[in-house]
Amino acid sequence: MLKEKEKRNNIIVRVFGSNVCMKCNFFLNELDMVGIKYVYVDALHQNNQLLCDRYNIDELPHTQVLDDDYNIIKEYIGDISISTLYNEIERLTYDAI
Repeated sequence: MLKEKEKRNNIIVRVFGSNVCMKCNFFLNELDMVGIKYVYVDALHQNNQLLCDRYNIDELPHTQVLDDDYNIIKEYIGDISISTLYNEIERLTYDAI
């Protein structure tokens, strides 16, 4: 018997980057083009230093996939393809019940 899939409430994508980082800008443009919603954190802004320290952000871009409670489900350090991220979001969005 096939199991139905249940949609999770929210998957949150958080991207640590910088406007002077070419890879970051390219990645953010790709996210926008395919419609993946994300929260952007400028890792070089002084107001975000504590957050970057908390998550050991030392390479950009740094992408985190979070659940409803902001727990990190998956983390990507450096370059990641949009298709990999999209597939991971799809996989995490629907749980087999």
